[in-house]
Formats: sequence, C-alpha cells, structure tokens
Amino acid sequence: MNLRMESNPVLVLDESCVNQQVYAYCLLGKVKEFASLTNLKVVLVSEGFDNVKLRYMGGFWVMLEFSSEEVKMKFQSSVGIGNWFSQLQQASSDFIIDGKVTWVELEVIPLKMWSENMFKRIASNWGVLLHVDD
Repeated sequence: MNLRMESNPVLVLDESCVNQQVYAYCLLGKVKEFASLTNLKVVLVSEGFDNVKLRYMGGFWVMLEFSSEEVKMKFQSSVGIGNWFSQLQQASSDFIIDGKVTWVELEVIPLKMWSENMFKRIASNWGVLLHVDD
C-alpha cells in the first residue's frame, strides 16, 4: 500500500506578532454612506482637520489618527463631522468590523437594463446593494 501524505505548513504566532500600537489618539468612525469614503479626506480638510491620518478598516469603517488628544476631542465635538459618521468610538486593538463590502464588476449589461432595481436584484444574491459607480 502506497500512502501519500500532503504537507500543510503550519504557522505559529507568538506574542511577538501581537499589535503593540497605542491608539490613544485614534478614533474609529463608521461612515453613514459608503460612497462618502472616497471623499472623506476632502471633507475632513474642509472641516479644518487637514492633519488627520486615515486608514480604511473595511466595511464602512475608517481609523482616524490625530496628532494630539486636543485635536481628537475637537473632532468628536464638531457638528459638521457628525453629519458624516453614524458612529465614532475610541480605537482599540480589540475592534472587530461588523460587516464586509464586496465590489462586483458587471460586464455586458445592456444600457436599457441599467436601473437601480436591476442592480439591487443582482446584489440580492449576496447581500444588499450599497452603491453603484457611474
């Protein structure tokens, strides 16, 4: 009898792999509209927050890194900023994204079928339609 065993490499992660970043000056923000993610930096600059570092976290979430606690607090109390986010919370390494976003590219759709209802029907196979690029 000839048995062939497949070798599956194992990766062992230890304490040296744990993220040690301090998030004291960071917030996690969930945007209200998915489409606003592309313009978020422009919005922040127009609201007077031009030195904020942005990182896309997935789903509707971004991490905002500020230069100081004072700037972070000013950001949290800004009325204009509140219009863009449904949630703002202190960043933590324990953060878990509450959803995923998937881009689907469709080809060869006749122009007469380009309707929001058609795209919603296609998207309903996997979830909910969030945004359609023009």
